[in-house]
Amino acid sequence: MMKKLNILVAFMLISMIVLSQGVQRKVLWEEFTSGSCGPCAGVNPQITSYWNSNPDVVVGIQYHMSWPASNDPMYLNNPSDNNARRGVYGVNSIPFAAVDGDRFADNVGSVSTITNIVQNAYDNDPSNFEMQLQYELNDAQDQMTITAMITAAEAVSGLNAKLYLPVIEKHIHLAAAQPNGEHDFYNVMKALIPSSEGTILNSDWEQDDYQIFQYTWDVFGYYDISQAGLIGFIQDYGSSKHVQQAAYGFTTAITPNFSNDMAVIKTETPQVVCSNMITPLVTIRNQGSDPITSATIKYSINDGTEASYNWSGNLNFLESASVELPEIAYELSDSYSLKITIENPNNTADQYQKNNSQITVIPQSAFLPQNCKLAILTDQHPEETTWDIKDSEGNIIAQGGPYTISSIFIEEFTWPADGCYTLTMHDAGGNGLDGGFYKIVKSNNSPIWVGNTDFGYETTAEFAYDAVMDVHSAPKVNEINIYPNPIVDVAQVEFTLLEQSTINMSLYNILGKKIIQIYNGKMPAGIQQIQVNTTDLDAGVYFVYLDANDQHIASKKITIVK
Repeated sequence: MMKKLNILVAFMLISMIVLSQGVQRKVLWEEFTSGSCGPCAGVNPQITSYWNSNPDVVVGIQYHMSWPASNDPMYLNNPSDNNARRGVYGVNSIPFAAVDGDRFADNVGSVSTITNIVQNAYDNDPSNFEMQLQYELNDAQDQMTITAMITAAEAVSGLNAKLYLPVIEKHIHLAAAQPNGEHDFYNVMKALIPSSEGTILNSDWEQDDYQIFQYTWDVFGYYDISQAGLIGFIQDYGSSKHVQQAAYGFTTAITPNFSNDMAVIKTETPQVVCSNMITPLVTIRNQGSDPITSATIKYSINDGTEASYNWSGNLNFLESASVELPEIAYELSDSYSLKITIENPNNTADQYQKNNSQITVIPQSAFLPQNCKLAILTDQHPEETTWDIKDSEGNIIAQGGPYTISSIFIEEFTWPADGCYTLTMHDAGGNGLDGGFYKIVKSNNSPIWVGNTDFGYETTAEFAYDAVMDVHSAPKVNEINIYPNPIVDVAQVEFTLLEQSTINMSLYNILGKKIIQIYNGKMPAGIQQIQVNTTDLDAGVYFVYLDANDQHIASKKITIVK
């Protein structure tokens, strides 16, 4: 009897150890279908019935395709995002199912075969990640706020994965039958937030590490807004398409991991600089359950003298504040590494300090020719776009907008004297130039500098003009392109030289430290390609800096994955 008891206890301990690894997985089932697909009408009721009966086991979503007929209304609601997911799996016939990305990815034959795969994954394959999702509609029901929190249930290293957040319509009932006879469709994708590209997650996690993501989405395309919903999933990218975890979203608030936890979530500075001081704008967020009323913000440039600012306010969980920090001066250099850290929320130790700091690398501006142009491609709301250029005294030397049509505008201007000038782009809608661009170009319209379009309401960039370093001595380099990016081991850097130049190309880490010199020497005019080998570098974010004729011309952010 004692021997049997010992065996039973041992079995129970082994079971407990196995179950303690990871957390319960929810299995993702992506269904590709169409209202004009006859075979789809035969299997869709079985599939959606299984989804609706097993919400704790499976997370289901429908993407609608443009064949056999091209007029499926749920496809036409968002062709680009539907096609983006189709491209992930190379779907060429429907009905097609993908279960956790790679457990099953094929045409649907027997639905019971797929449900068995789903159940087996749920029963036997825990996930390394927990996921909480929340969505909220504003009073006008025309904007949705989406919050996702990902927590590591155990340590993970070398993760190459993205977070995808599809907003869905839980049930669509069409009074008029589709060509295949269907009236009812479930968990239909409306849009992928923030885009079909997904959001890259950290590559290395310790147990209990977490990330929070928040987005706002302008609602469109719903038949019945009361059926609005959200799902989320973590999917590997690259050679693997495996889904690590999936979840449904709810309107109830997510539960924070800590009580006293403050985070730096955004740093805003000029995109390039030529002055010797900046006024950083930092966004801080309360990520703990206790209200935060005070904290200390410390900041420095290139590890120089540290400045300190005592913030006070009142932030509840997930509330944020934008804080304009006092000016900080620095010595001129090729680039600047701004580090901002928040400490001592409520005069006590922060319980999770990995989100307390953020480092931003700011390149030094190139000298520009005297006669330049600002080329702008407006987005779908041209009336929201304005801009101005000011000298160091705050005097406006050029300005433009708002615009009346979505088009390309070429705005000419002249630097009136030597100095450092500030370009400010404004977007009244708060979403930057989504789908547009803005560039400083030469008289022949070749680009000198290309701006970041994802800037919210406002962004700035500084530019230097010096008559001695006018157009005749300025380096003749178009913008650089790097592909692939993210990089696994090798990438190509491509740019065009308009004349023979001495090129210096280097790779810097996020701390502003030079890691390798990629190239140093003369190059002839024409299209140039330089290979970068990142095999021996750790995964993370880096910056490629390009100098020509001893002047900084461009920088490009790259991500190295392993």
